[in-house]
Amino acid sequence: MAREAKVAPGLLHYYFESKEDLLLEVVVVMERQMLARWKEVVNGVDDPLERIVTGVDHAEGRCAEQPEFFRLLIDLYTVSLSAPALQARCAELRRHLVDEIEIEVRQVFGRLPAYSLISPRDLAGVICSAVDGIALTSLVLEESAAGRFHALKVLLLSLVVTAYVTAGQEPPVTRLGEMLSRHP
Repeated sequence: MAREAKVAPGLLHYYFESKEDLLLEVVVVMERQMLARWKEVVNGVDDPLERIVTGVDHAEGRCAEQPEFFRLLIDLYTVSLSAPALQARCAELRRHLVDEIEIEVRQVFGRLPAYSLISPRDLAGVICSAVDGIALTSLVLEESAAGRFHALKVLLLSLVVTAYVTAGQEPPVTRLGEMLSRHP
């Protein structure tokens, strides 16, 4: 590993107690980069429906372009199940990611005619789990995640319909259909 990074092995051991700690740091850095890029992509998209579609399309792109991130993340989670200290740090990483998604959920669904019937925290956790699960499935099956990400968009936009119906308003069904027919 040190040879690939072109550093002395002692330097790695100085900064990282184990391979797992190094793996965690790599995942943390990649996760921060991905979050920053996601925020750039949705920044300036004011329409809540467009933000949903843009966000899911971005996750799909990351899954296709950076499968190594999801592979490392899944490896890290698996290793952490038998290492309590690492598991605590993975839980912290996961909570941070869900926190970021929850902020977006509150922003998007808070602009709809009625609030979602699901708590923003729970919805953020489900979205995070869905993206990880879609990525894992794509890695295991060695196939595109496009269909599964489309299904995630349909599910999230269905919550939009629910928000309109709950408020006693007509949902923008035609517009939603148009949005779902676009491909990233």
